[in-house]
Amino acid sequence: MSVQQSSTTTMKTCLFIGAMLIVTLMSCLAEASKYESYATQEYPIHYSPYSFGYDVDDGYGNKNWRSEKSVHPHEVHGSYGYTDKNGIYREVYYVADKNGFRAHVKTNEPGTEAKDPAYVRMQASPVQASYHVPSYSPPAKVYSAYSAPTY
Repeated sequence: MSVQQSSTTTMKTCLFIGAMLIVTLMSCLAEASKYESYATQEYPIHYSPYSFGYDVDDGYGNKNWRSEKSVHPHEVHGSYGYTDKNGIYREVYYVADKNGFRAHVKTNEPGTEAKDPAYVRMQASPVQASYHVPSYSPPAKVYSAYSAPTY
């Protein structure tokens, strides 16, 4: 094979590969244009008002609850809280709307202060916590030491 034939074969190969790349690129662009039309479509937002809630009493003096309601798009009102058997409580009332999230917290948890961080109104009246530490007694029966088996 002469040098001229070799360079002609190389050129034909390059042209073939180039043509294949152009065909592949055109096919990808045609496929992508299908999906572009989906991305630009406007889909209506269907809003459904909702409300839910729960109220739990565990039978040991501890209670917790939550309720939430939305009657307008982008506007939610709700509350949640708990009370333990010692009377320690936290109640949170909140609103989330076009003005952001705002909460009002009422609590008597030890260590809290009536400071208003961010958009939270804190109404704190902490109580002095006194917890009963249970005493433990030794087991009723003392077992003798384990003796190793004899072989």
